[in-house]
Amino acid sequence: MDKKQLPPAHVPKLFSTVAAIMLGVLAGALAYRGYYGIDVAVGTFHVPVLMSWIAAGVFGIVAVFAFREA
Repeated sequence: MDKKQLPPAHVPKLFSTVAAIMLGVLAGALAYRGYYGIDVAVGTFHVPVLMSWIAAGVFGIVAVFAFREA
């Protein structure tokens, strides 16, 4: 069987696109949590909603840069 392979130039673009989609979904989930004020606790530590807004902004910016690279 002869397997079809992507040319080496397309592999980084595919990785950037997949990473950008995943980061965008994560940013959306964090923004959703921040907007609706969903409580999150890690062990006994209560995660403040502000941390979700900050993380959503950071992940959103990185997702935009990843999309621009792809």
